[in-house]
Amino acid sequence: MGLTDKGFDREELDDIREGVNQRFKESLGDSLATDDAHRFGQFAGAISVGKNLVEQLAELTYNSPYTLRGRDQDLDISGSDIGVSRTPATAATVYLQIDADPDTVIPEGTQYSTADGVVFNTLDEAKVPGVATVKDDTGADVPLTDDDGNEIGRVTVQAQANEPGVSGNVSAGTITDEGGSDGSEGIAG
Repeated sequence: MGLTDKGFDREELDDIREGVNQRFKESLGDSLATDDAHRFGQFAGAISVGKNLVEQLAELTYNSPYTLRGRDQDLDISGSDIGVSRTPATAATVYLQIDADPDTVIPEGTQYSTADGVVFNTLDEAKVPGVATVKDDTGADVPLTDDDGNEIGRVTVQAQANEPGVSGNVSAGTITDEGGSDGSEGIAG
């Protein structure tokens, strides 16, 4: 396929392989086995993978000068032609809900992380106010309690990822600290 009147249309690997197999059979006979279990089939597979890589490179080259289809450095170059520069990556920010004993102070810079090690730092100091209330199954207000039945408070504090960019974009509820490393009963964010 390649370049058409509507732009670049890259063939998928399966289509490339089918075309290579067909050309082998046209040249060497219809009875030629072109599956991966046979020598000519293995050659056809290797040729197809190579052609696919060339097709991918051709597509990237074709798309590189276009702002809507370019990637990475190509976008920087296209943008510089019209005086637009890339906005630097920023660190993700989240709000953490912290449950802890009343009057517990969460210092600015306290670190929490996800299970896979994405670290967030609190941006401000936060103090857990008095006992928090939550709704029970009947809709009545009841004191918030920990697993041992002790009444606890709740505070929300903003935190920011250590690293800028997409690595800090984590799913809701993945920043947790069960066990109270800072005197808290747990956090969720």
